[in-house]
Amino acid sequence: MRTLMRTLVGHRRKVALVTVALCALLGVAASRATIDNSLEVWFVHDDPAFLRYRDFVSTFGNDEVVVTAIHSPSTELGAERLQRLAALTNALQEIDGMDRVRSLANARVPNPGRPERPLVSVVDGPVETDDLQRAQQAVTQGGLPARLISADRRTLVVFSWLSAGPGVDAERPRILEELRAATTRALAPDEKASHAGMGVLYDAVNRATLGEGSLFIGLSYVVIILGLFFLTRRWAWVLVAMAAVTLADVAMFGVMALLGRPVTMFTMALPALVMVIGVANVIHITTHLRERRRLRSSSRFILLTLSAVAVPCGINAVTEAAGFSSLLGAGTTITRDFGLFGALGVLFSFALVFVLVVVALPRLSRPAPPSLLHQSLTRVTRTAMLGALHHRFLALGVTMLVVVASVAGASRLVVDTRAMDFLPDSHAFRTDTARIEREVGPFIPLELVLGAPSGTEWKDPAFLQTVADVQTTLAHGFGNRGTLSALDVLAEADRAVNGAARMTSWRQHTREDVTHLLLMAEVGGGAEDLTSMVDRARNRMRLTVFVPISSSQEYRRIAERAVSTARAQVPDGVTVEVGGYLPLNWRMAEQVVADQVDSFASAFLLIFIIIAFILRSWRLTLAALPSNVLPVLVVFGVMGWAGIWLDIATVTIAAAVLGIVVDDTVHILFQLNRRMREGASLEDAVAHVAESSGVAVVCNTLLFVAGFLVIAASHVHSVAYVGQLSAIAVFFALMGDLLLLPALLTLMPRRVTQAEWSTPSLRGAVKAS
Repeated sequence: MRTLMRTLVGHRRKVALVTVALCALLGVAASRATIDNSLEVWFVHDDPAFLRYRDFVSTFGNDEVVVTAIHSPSTELGAERLQRLAALTNALQEIDGMDRVRSLANARVPNPGRPERPLVSVVDGPVETDDLQRAQQAVTQGGLPARLISADRRTLVVFSWLSAGPGVDAERPRILEELRAATTRALAPDEKASHAGMGVLYDAVNRATLGEGSLFIGLSYVVIILGLFFLTRRWAWVLVAMAAVTLADVAMFGVMALLGRPVTMFTMALPALVMVIGVANVIHITTHLRERRRLRSSSRFILLTLSAVAVPCGINAVTEAAGFSSLLGAGTTITRDFGLFGALGVLFSFALVFVLVVVALPRLSRPAPPSLLHQSLTRVTRTAMLGALHHRFLALGVTMLVVVASVAGASRLVVDTRAMDFLPDSHAFRTDTARIEREVGPFIPLELVLGAPSGTEWKDPAFLQTVADVQTTLAHGFGNRGTLSALDVLAEADRAVNGAARMTSWRQHTREDVTHLLLMAEVGGGAEDLTSMVDRARNRMRLTVFVPISSSQEYRRIAERAVSTARAQVPDGVTVEVGGYLPLNWRMAEQVVADQVDSFASAFLLIFIIIAFILRSWRLTLAALPSNVLPVLVVFGVMGWAGIWLDIATVTIAAAVLGIVVDDTVHILFQLNRRMREGASLEDAVAHVAESSGVAVVCNTLLFVAGFLVIAASHVHSVAYVGQLSAIAVFFALMGDLLLLPALLTLMPRRVTQAEWSTPSLRGAVKAS
């Protein structure tokens, strides 16, 4: 580090030019970065669940449906109301990216006396008396049309299926904007509209996170910047810190763009981690320079001190990068990207902080004298660490109580994800969803695929009867207003042939009857629906069960119950599988949480192996473990007691906390190592560390807690939880380093607290000071 720092100082201008040039090139690349949260960026492309979903979409089309409900104070289905519904249906069908739209206006009803056109839409041109009669008939006779209006006739429902294709995720915001605009134009003054669906939910979460979440994260940056100036009392240090983390972010996103990887909801969290690391390094540098300036003021001594500080900062950068790298073996692409670019961001932040500090050294070499706050924090830190030495059993006893309470809370922790809970309680999506489910019924599609026995066509009457029996059982068993399959389309044609008489059994039909009904349904406008419901090549049929909006694990339980119910009812040879998007929903949530938990365990082990190698003492490493485990355990305990789920939003907190905690511990142990090597007693060494690394750790904690508490004020639950839990974790990390770590050091054998402090690998670095 001494050689590196001396080289940087000797070629300060060249280093500045090279740094600016590289960051400018990466900045150009970063400007081309794209934001993408589509399924392709979540899954490894050979993932079996992803391949099954792609097969389903290529066969049946997209199962993403947007539900639009038009609420009217009137129960009368008049001409004007029906005309507005027909206009809305046509407008939605014209939106680029919309596959098909179904409402009462284009529902099909029998057309008596017209064998060449047995089925006709309810609204066939401008609304006239016969259209109103067909609408009343459709609602009265039941079947598919009756599901498109509420029981009290105050709410009309429009189902809109998005087109299948790789670009649908990117186009969804535009499609939904056009859908909302078309709906608003079609409303009467006394009508209101509600929109719901999985795509609407994820769009709402993205908007809320990027909108209000970005606002509060930005405010937290302002708080940290102001706090950094208050602690350093030099705007130059603030500019260096923010320039370093900004350039690190630019470099990180530039590499991301060069590798063809998009920005995702996970990698959007990396700038905050890069900022935390960069600001922490600056605080440690300023604290050590201020402390050393009281002793000597030569530029050589400042350079050597900066070199010594760079050693633990470099160790931290390596350990954090190693921790992020443990995610490269994850099962989801989005988690792998988080690990790769997180590691790069950490290294960029470390390098740029020290490069810019060296470049700006003439303006930074005279730090401001310690303020009254800094002096007070120094006294508090010294008192706390020495108090832990003198009252070690009290510190250990309090820690045990915290551990017991945390373990009890962690045992109550729920591992699940409910995306709707990320939104504020008053968000329009939550109120719209509740109203639609209350007035119309569930609308989230759970897709089952039933396959005919080998050698049997899907339109065989025996197979159709099997599907009908399963459909009836599921409709009753799940408390829905109904299910949906190709049988409903064929039943429309059957009513057109047989009048109002309802079909009682498909076994009453011959294969020729079914073929005739199929032809009539296609002639009557049902060909598009049948294409999305039947796999003619492999003789499979899609059966949709509409379920309430739920959590990922609840979707899984519902699907397993539906499949087991269906399989218990079908004869041998008939296959039943779950398809569509919902299996991916719980697969994504489970895999992301599992990846993070598994990688946390491996990262934890890898980090402490590196620390043990550097400290050359397993005893010292073991002493550092409890203070680093404590804040993570407390976070899980608080989540358990508060009923906060471990989901895709909160699962990254543990990894971020581990990085911050290990940073502080490395700085403290490094300085203790140096002082003990010089022959100081444990008490003197702790007192000295309290005035250098210890107070820097306290300053970092105050800054980060303040920043996280600003984020905790967000109304977006996923953002607020990150702020709340991170603030708690950082606070207990400080308690672990100031109270638990010194207490544990007193329990070590004497030969450890003196003889083993000498660390050969660090002698060259500590010799400088």
